[in-house]
Amino acid sequence: MHKIAVLLLLVSLLGLVGCEDKPDEDTLTASENTTEILTKQRNQEHKSTQEPATFSLHNTHSQEYNLTVYDEDIEIKEHNAPIVLLHFFATWCQPCVAEMPYLNDLQKKYRKELFVAGILTHDSIQEAALQTIIAKNGVRYFVSNAAQNDALAARLTRTLGLPENFTIPLIVIYVEGRYFTHYEGNIPVEMIEYDIEQAKKQLKAR
Repeated sequence: MHKIAVLLLLVSLLGLVGCEDKPDEDTLTASENTTEILTKQRNQEHKSTQEPATFSLHNTHSQEYNLTVYDEDIEIKEHNAPIVLLHFFATWCQPCVAEMPYLNDLQKKYRKELFVAGILTHDSIQEAALQTIIAKNGVRYFVSNAAQNDALAARLTRTLGLPENFTIPLIVIYVEGRYFTHYEGNIPVEMIEYDIEQAKKQLKAR
């Protein structure tokens, strides 16, 4: 029985690759990787019936985008990239920070079709410290540290049917404003790139 208990403990530890949002102080909290249940189409029961809401996203370089949420769809008037990737992250979440260089590579590779936006959520990091992390990871994509980030995260996760204390990193992909897929927890960049390629094929078929 003792050997079985130890084995079960090891298996459970291997699955801890994400971070739960809203940590106590700066404590890192791992959460189970749920990428095996990626959803290509959301259930209708998860669809929001709220009025459209617009959120102002901005970074320290005075770049600003207004993102409007229409049920499961979104619109960013200031950007016309057909594929939008929203990366909800926190600097206290190690898997979130680990994804930054890979997202940077994707933004560079698909710069004509893709708009990557990092959305800092539930994080009280000072601006100087945030810029240090951005520079250290060579981030060239847009990173929003706006006050409305948390409200945007709450709105979109309700639409996805996720709990308030959702797992991060959380990536949500939209194609021409329409929900395409999302991932909870740290996942291989190859999986993200595969779905971007699928999104490009979908665009060509329209």
